[in-house]
Amino acid sequence: MIGRIEQLLRMHGYAKSDANEEVFYVKVMENEKKGIYILNNIPNEKAYQKFQEGKEILGDDAGILILVFQNDQEVSWIDYERQFDELQQPISMMLESMPERKDKKVLYIFPK
Repeated sequence: MIGRIEQLLRMHGYAKSDANEEVFYVKVMENEKKGIYILNNIPNEKAYQKFQEGKEILGDDAGILILVFQNDQEVSWIDYERQFDELQQPISMMLESMPERKDKKVLYIFPK
C-alpha cells in the first residue's frame, strides 16, 4: 500500500529525501517547499514532533503532511496547515480501493 502512495507522490513531483531515517518526500517549487512523512505505528500526538522536524529541514514556510499507518486498521492524514488538499482525494481513493483496506478507515486531522 505504501509503495503505491510513494508512486503517486513521485507522479506529483515529490522526491524521496535522505535527510532523515523516516520515509520523507520533498517537493521544491519556485516559491514553495512541501514535505510528506509516511510513518508506521506512532501515536498521532507524536506527529507534531515530526511536523516540527520537517519545518527544521525545509524551513518555516514549508508545508508538512504526515501520513500515519496504524496497525493496518487506520491511516491518519495530519495536515496542520491545510496545504495538501490536492493530494487528499487521490490518496483517499487509492486507500479505499485496496482490497486489504476493507473495513478500515482514514482519519483526517486538521489541528490548529
